[in-house]
Amino acid sequence: MLMWIPFGFLMIGLLQLPTSVSKVSAPENVSAFIEYALLPLLVLFALSFLFIILSFVVSGYQKWQIRKHGKPGVAKILQMYETGSTVNQHPLVGFKLEVYPNSGAIFKTEAEQVINRIALPGFQKGMRVKIIYHPKTRQVLIS
Repeated sequence: MLMWIPFGFLMIGLLQLPTSVSKVSAPENVSAFIEYALLPLLVLFALSFLFIILSFVVSGYQKWQIRKHGKPGVAKILQMYETGSTVNQHPLVGFKLEVYPNSGAIFKTEAEQVINRIALPGFQKGMRVKIIYHPKTRQVLIS
């Protein structure tokens, strides 16, 4: 659905162009096209690029916070599921976990983590894995 937005801007820009060539010279046609089609496309491109970069920054910051303020624990894998994403040919796997902290109550949470394809058989439903969890947000990193 979102892929149609740039085409929509292009079509709006083309519709805004004057239809009579005799009344308007060619340089004015180009400036109208730039004003109504190319500038919004460039703005959309810049916003998309900014969104992608910010998502990486926020994700890295969250992981840093978990490592800095996190506490060790053990979690039981209740379920594993495919997210459909890969990073450097390694799948991003979703986990539903039951966390057993060293101190405090047991809680359930979800986590997504890139798992090396070779190490993937080492993660099965019912297995216990070492984790680091943030005590306030309950976000989890699998060690």
